[in-house]
Amino acid sequence: MPVIEAADREEGAIVRALNSEMEGMTTDLKKDINYQLINDGTAVRCLVNGDPGTGTTLTVDTPGSMYLRDGMLISILNPSSGVARTSSTGLTITSVDSDTVATMSAALDSTVADNDWVIAYGGRAGAAATLSDSYEMMGLKGIIDDATYCTTLHNLSRSSYAWWKCSTFADDDNSGSNRDLTIPLMQSMSTAVEKNGGNTQAYLASLEVRDAYAAELVSDKRYVNTMKLDGGWTGIEYNGKPVIADSDMLPNTLFAVDFDHLFLMEMADFDWMDKDGAVLSRVSGYDAYEAVLRLYAEFTTDRPRSFGFLRDVQ
Repeated sequence: MPVIEAADREEGAIVRALNSEMEGMTTDLKKDINYQLINDGTAVRCLVNGDPGTGTTLTVDTPGSMYLRDGMLISILNPSSGVARTSSTGLTITSVDSDTVATMSAALDSTVADNDWVIAYGGRAGAAATLSDSYEMMGLKGIIDDATYCTTLHNLSRSSYAWWKCSTFADDDNSGSNRDLTIPLMQSMSTAVEKNGGNTQAYLASLEVRDAYAAELVSDKRYVNTMKLDGGWTGIEYNGKPVIADSDMLPNTLFAVDFDHLFLMEMADFDWMDKDGAVLSRVSGYDAYEAVLRLYAEFTTDRPRSFGFLRDVQ
């Protein structure tokens, strides 16, 4: 391994090199966990848009390329069967070129079709296209939902138990057509949660929706008050509660959240696999070593009615 060989010439170089690699991997995994806490537990990062043919250009939508990264290993699945349309070793993204386009390291299979699922390699078991085949955690998209995305949450059917849906109101979405974010729409969401006994502690939004709210305050000649929160977070105030923006948040969506009813249930925190006494293991047949960083956890709620959503806003 070149890094190890080079380290022989400088005391401590191998330690610095390994620390750099491990810190980078930890940062990448934390970014991935942040995405999982926002998605719906299916591991689907986006959908193929149109027939890409057999070239190396992949065009995606729903929501686009925001959950893809340069160098990422992906699989493309048939949504009906869960069967991969890529090789058993996955396909590498050479570069994410725009909000909707990524360049692949090799030609796409001719069977790749419109609305196929794009997932991180290894993110699903690969059997039937059901939620139970996913290795990713449930996220806000599935927890704060009315059965549009997640029909069964934590093994309870939302069609059988209506109280297992989040709080809703007549204008909580606009059938996929974006409309301007307004104060009355935000208040209607807050009121719906309050009617169901919820206590909204914060509003979670994408950067663009946060900016749309700030613009609404300015146009309404109101002060844009910024609140300082724990962990270095800041938020714009609405009704005394922060509107917190996250770069991974679903586009065109605003969530009303009660943190008292959200739980990250951890069996084991971030940790390197070392049950055999070593973090690094030699890769058989290659001049390389590998390590595995793991986290056993699930994101849960005990009361979906304490949350609300506002979709199709900009």
